[in-house]
Amino acid sequence: MEGIAGVAGDLLPARVLLLCGPPGAGKSTVAQQVAEGFARSAHLKVDDLREIEVNGFAPPGLEWTEAHESQFVRARTAATLIARLHSADGVTLVIDDVCVPGHFEDHYVDLFADPLVHRVMLKPTRAAVERRIRARGGEWDELLLSSGALPWCYERLDRLPLDGWTVIDSSDLSANETIEAVRRSLASPPA
Repeated sequence: MEGIAGVAGDLLPARVLLLCGPPGAGKSTVAQQVAEGFARSAHLKVDDLREIEVNGFAPPGLEWTEAHESQFVRARTAATLIARLHSADGVTLVIDDVCVPGHFEDHYVDLFADPLVHRVMLKPTRAAVERRIRARGGEWDELLLSSGALPWCYERLDRLPLDGWTVIDSSDLSANETIEAVRRSLASPPA
C-alpha cells in the first residue's frame, strides 16, 4: 500500500485527496507538501484549470454569476477526469480548490462516487485568513478583501454540513503543522 513519509501506522489508500477551504487558507502550500510525501503523486490546482480561459475569465468577487458557475463546473469536471486518469495509473493526486459557491460539492458528485477519495476542509477563522491574505499579496488578494468576497465565502462555508469531510481549523497552526494534520487525517476516515 502506498504511504506517506513520516506517518506512523496503516494508511487508507487515498489515491485522491481533495483539499478545500476559503481563499488564503493555505491550500496550495499544504497540497504541494502533502503530495511530495507520496512515491508517485501530482498536485492539481483547480484555479489553474479556471485561469486557462483567455477571454471572459470571471475573477473572484462578491457576485456569483453564470460565468463563474460554468467556469467552476468545467474546471471541477476536468479535475475529476484528471483524478481518474492518475488514480488508474497508480498516481496519488492532491487537488486543491476553493469552497465556493455554497453548492460546490454538487460539482464533485462524480469524484465523490469513488471510495478512495479523501476530503479535507481547511477552515481557519476569517480573521486568520484576512491576516494571511494581507501578508501574502497575491494576484487576486486585494480584490478578495475589497469586494466582500471573503465574508461572502465564509457565510456559505459556515452553512455547509461538511459530512464526509475532515475539518481542520488551521487558524493557529503553522504551515508544517497543518501539513502534518492533513497527513494524519489520511490514516483514518473522517469523523
